Amino acid sequence: ICVDVCLALEVQQLWALGIRTTGCCCGHGRAAPFIGVVDEDIDQMIALGYEVQANQSRPGAGDTFTARSVRH
Repeated sequence: ICVDVCLALEVQQLWALGIRTTGCCCGHGRAAPFIGVVDEDIDQMIALGYEVQANQSRPGAGDTFTARSVRH
C-alpha cells in the first residue's frame, strides 16, 4: 500500500478506528492534502471533525476530506 510519508501516521490512525481509505495525497506543495474514504465511512469522518474537501475531478462527491497532519 502506497501512502505519502507525511500522511502515514494519520492514515494509520484512521485505519485503527476502522475507517477505510480509498486514497490520499499530501499535495506535494502544489495542491491541498486530502484523504479519501469509502462512502460508508463518510459519517464517521464527519463525526471525527474532518472537513469535506471539494474534489475537482468529482464535483459534489463527499468522500474526500482535508488531511489534518499536513497543511497546504
